Amino acid sequence: LSIFLLLSMTALVLPFPVHAQQQAGQSAPRIDPRKLLVQPRNADGSIKTPSFWHEPVLWAMDQQRTFYGAMSQSIRQMKSQSPLAAALTLMLLSFGYGIFHAAGPGHGKTVISAWLLATENELRRGILIAFMSAVVQATTAIAIVSAMLLLVTAVGSTARDVAGFLESASYALIALMGAYLMWTALRPHEHGAEATHEGHAHHHDHHDHHGHDHHDHHGHKHDHHHEADCACGHAHVPQARQVKGEWSLTKALSLAFAVGIRPCSGALLVLIFANTLGLYWAGVTSTFVMALGTAITV
Repeated sequence: LSIFLLLSMTALVLPFPVHAQQQAGQSAPRIDPRKLLVQPRNADGSIKTPSFWHEPVLWAMDQQRTFYGAMSQSIRQMKSQSPLAAALTLMLLSFGYGIFHAAGPGHGKTVISAWLLATENELRRGILIAFMSAVVQATTAIAIVSAMLLLVTAVGSTARDVAGFLESASYALIALMGAYLMWTALRPHEHGAEATHEGHAHHHDHHDHHGHDHHDHHGHKHDHHHEADCACGHAHVPQARQVKGEWSLTKALSLAFAVGIRPCSGALLVLIFANTLGLYWAGVTSTFVMALGTAITV
């Protein structure tokens, strides 16, 4: 009897710890690494490198930090080694930095993609806009740093202020550009000479002297089932060719300017550090190489 009671008590007590461990394992919170301000570190203090297959955005940002650190190190070594070799190294690193920097969020990729989808432009036009916006971004960074070097002594603090102002201005210009594109796509088209004669001829394939009675003729709210290219002034949903619009270099330049007016922070720092070492030309060249990497990625 004692053995039976002992076995019964053991059977009742043992499941509780196992069940408690299962509940503890299930209730353990899961932390999204993309929302961490500081990335987790390994036991030796190094930052954990995210996997490309699981977190491609975090992986691109980690590679961007790596290239940025390598660029800073290359600039510091320009005085101690051959300037040409160091400049070539800086250009290669800037190209890689531009690729991984553009792979992350931002840089107007959404705006450019939305514009291309809305207007159904060809791929070569999208490539042209991407290169134009990258060149504008590089030119803006060079113009800002050059102006600051001529007019301002506190280069570092002013660079941050100007970058913040241009970021806000870029957001406003992008919003205005989006509103303009929506207005041009949705506005009612004016009557032309061809539309005036064809649109009101009322050749609707039911021109059999209006076989339906007069009441039915006005009961369909003037929905005459026109063809897709009807321009009779009714409120139609815009067709694909209407949304597409004509190719305009002015429109492409405006979009490229709105996207590229905000300079890349990496380009600003490269220019400032290169000027500090007396190698401003290397910073300018690296900025355009960085823009090339950004344009290819976009």
